Amino acid sequence: DPSAALVFDWWCEYVEAAAGSAGNATACGLAAPPTSLCNWNIAAGTLSPLNVYTFGVNVSSPSGSETVGSSITVTVSASAPSVSIDSLTKVKENPSDKLVLRGRVGSSVD
Repeated sequence: DPSAALVFDWWCEYVEAAAGSAGNATACGLAAPPTSLCNWNIAAGTLSPLNVYTFGVNVSSPSGSETVGSSITVTVSASAPSVSIDSLTKVKENPSDKLVLRGRVGSSVD
């Protein structure tokens, strides 16, 4: 039946600490979404900083006769960078002029 829903089998593994200490791949401890969902939203701050994770999904036809899989490896940085935008220099901008914003991005990661 072409209208039948696909099945999404999600998984996550903790691979190693990003600092280079090799570790065995183990389950990352996150609850995978239901097999009916085609996306996995992970809230900011959920993953431990400076670690490497592999996320994957196997997508199957309802009968299980056809399956395709994909995965991605993610390194979590130590912290999000600080971002700031300078105040505008004019009180009122001309709508036909190009608006230029100046700002800075900083990071505590070396």
